[in-house]
Amino acid sequence: IFAELWHKWCYICVFLTTVKANSDEINVEKIRIVNEKNKEIILVQNMIDSVEPKIGKNGVIEEDKEVILEKHKKRAENLLKIGTKCENDECKNFKVIQVSALNAYKGLIEKEHELYEKSNIDEFISGIYKCIENVMPKINEARGISIKGKIDNIIATDERLLSDDINTYVSSINK
Repeated sequence: IFAELWHKWCYICVFLTTVKANSDEINVEKIRIVNEKNKEIILVQNMIDSVEPKIGKNGVIEEDKEVILEKHKKRAENLLKIGTKCENDECKNFKVIQVSALNAYKGLIEKEHELYEKSNIDEFISGIYKCIENVMPKINEARGISIKGKIDNIIATDERLLSDDINTYVSSINK
């Protein structure tokens, strides 16, 4: 049932994957499904702590960690563009955020602020808040429609009860 109804209650989709390569085809299909329901998408690439520099011959660093992470991020952004059928960078609200949940956890538990900062978890939290700002008008509109429907039901019920009371009163007088 959830698979059929999730889109009615869900406004934001956090698409969690690892920073390592995954099946692009499957990811694009899932992004496409979420996008068809017009939901906010945050693609989170976890495990940035596991990325190591690419070492070439004689121990020479061919690509440092930041370059590798940027390549992974660009790949994820391309998946989002394909899945959302986005032609340019401004056409859809989506974001790729790279985090280390492990470093965030360790940073909090061990009270190591620098390790926590490296986790990039605050960018993820900020992304969630931004999505909430984007969806609040939709949520408020849905609330307004719901409240109006409930008020209309109350009025209709009261009118029916009053009508029945008046008819009962009038028929008792006419007897």
